[in-house]
Amino acid sequence: MIVLQNGSFSYRETEENGRLCLISYDGTEPFAEVPSEFLGGCVRGVAKKAFWGNKTLVSIFLPDTIEEIGDWAFADCRMLERIRLPEGELCIGNQMFRGCGRLQKITIGNGSEALARLSAMAVVELEAEYLLRQQAGSGIWYQNLDARIIEALRESEETVQNRLVYCAEEDMLQKQEEALCLQKKRKARIAFLRLLYGKAPLQEEKDLLTQYLLSETKGCGTEAAWKVAKEGGGEQFQCVDKLLEIGALHKGNIGAALADLGKEQIELKAYLLRQWKAPQRQETLWEMLKL
Repeated sequence: MIVLQNGSFSYRETEENGRLCLISYDGTEPFAEVPSEFLGGCVRGVAKKAFWGNKTLVSIFLPDTIEEIGDWAFADCRMLERIRLPEGELCIGNQMFRGCGRLQKITIGNGSEALARLSAMAVVELEAEYLLRQQAGSGIWYQNLDARIIEALRESEETVQNRLVYCAEEDMLQKQEEALCLQKKRKARIAFLRLLYGKAPLQEEKDLLTQYLLSETKGCGTEAAWKVAKEGGGEQFQCVDKLLEIGALHKGNIGAALADLGKEQIELKAYLLRQWKAPQRQETLWEMLKL
């Protein structure tokens, strides 16, 4: 096999003349843009494990010339947050993003940020890479996404416990508690993201998502929804707004929620206080006008 080098990219020619397949990448930059052609050959594919285990990549752009991506192509790229995939028919391998726990956006062509966020959730939180083989945003895509979400929300604690059967007996209780906590936070992240992005879910599912957040708000359960909101990164404010909107933050727990936000979360604390007071001021003004 003849290998062609282009900076950090390595290619091989396919059986069809003029077609190249990217077989490896050894760059160290946080952003990589795969070229659409090299030496007159069109880059049509990304081989199995081409980016596997890269420790620095944060964002990757694939051109629309790409038609096929092999198994584990981006697996264990643990810093990867964003990827742009080509629009149109694309043959996708298995476990393409295995171990990419930071992945936040999978943009398909010129797709919206909402669909990019939900596509990443489908891969990272729902382990449903098969949704990448469907047209993101289509009716059937949302139907399958929501079906998988309901399945995830209804996952029992017993399922988590069964995954720990091989743990040492002395570690079992601690590991079980940690796993159950992670399971609830995962469910809370799924609920937040589905309520925040994309086409509105059907009322029955919306009620299910809302009820889960209410059951895990500040002062309830393990407080998984509140903890996810605090740790929400760029979505902290949106998550707080959603908790206020559904009544998960109320007179009975707002004080504890504010007290729970430490010095490193001053901005979020100020935002929550401002958002909490806003409807109170409106209510007071309305009462004054009625008088």
